[in-house]
Amino acid sequence: MNRLYCLEDAWRFREGEGIAARLTSLFQGDTSRIVMAFNLCMTLIGTPVLYYGDEIGMVNDLEFYQKEYARTGIPDGRYAVRGRMNWTTVDQVVDIVGQSHEENEQDFESHDGDSAPSTRQSSPAIPSLTEIPQLDPFALDDLESADPSLARAVRLFHAISLMTHERFHHKCFGRGNLTFLPSQETSPVLAFVRTFQYDEVIVVCNLSDSQCTYKLPDAPELAFVHASSAGSFSQLAADGEEHLPMYDLLGYPIETMDGKRTCRELRLDGWEFVWIACQYVQLKQ
Repeated sequence: MNRLYCLEDAWRFREGEGIAARLTSLFQGDTSRIVMAFNLCMTLIGTPVLYYGDEIGMVNDLEFYQKEYARTGIPDGRYAVRGRMNWTTVDQVVDIVGQSHEENEQDFESHDGDSAPSTRQSSPAIPSLTEIPQLDPFALDDLESADPSLARAVRLFHAISLMTHERFHHKCFGRGNLTFLPSQETSPVLAFVRTFQYDEVIVVCNLSDSQCTYKLPDAPELAFVHASSAGSFSQLAADGEEHLPMYDLLGYPIETMDGKRTCRELRLDGWEFVWIACQYVQLKQ
């Protein structure tokens, strides 16, 4: 851990027993890898922990470290991760993302994971996609050129908001079983399924910089979604709509090898991941 992540001596805590550095500093500002780290925290077994400021990409505060070192006389590396919250950046990010910070409680309460949905098309996550706006990629590119740190903060805040929102709507992440799916020994893909009663989500992660492919299991049936002409998200209804753009629960595009939603072989870019809901099957009376 120290060899891979302790990039500066000032980060060493208790003579190398630990590392005192914020996530953005550890990953050298690589947004894709930071988001992947949060994806694993949100989807694997356990309680996700979000340290204040990580949602906007705060880095080690060396000024605060020096101030506390001078005050206490103790060179504690943890001072660098205890700096003041950057509320100015928070306000800017919230204005850009346009999020209200209010969960749609009515939508959440309309589905009880302890009972089977009445139809196979009643996944609670599909409607919730519209509650957090999708980012304009062209506006983000312009922001990247003007203010890279703010652009990173926007990307992180938006991605973490999407993941926490969908995790809230799916009990399988907090209470469900974890089953790892097979992949080739040399494959950079980590794939698994989280299951709790009638709630089941497949998570596929590319843990590398390079593009790769992964073949999903033949069962169960998957619930891709597509963008309608109005720009909103809705569940695929007709089997004939094979060439419509496909998206996962977070609104991220899903690419298959032949471009059809019936194809089980996914194409993933470097550090890309998808959350795919499994279709609910109506129980016989």
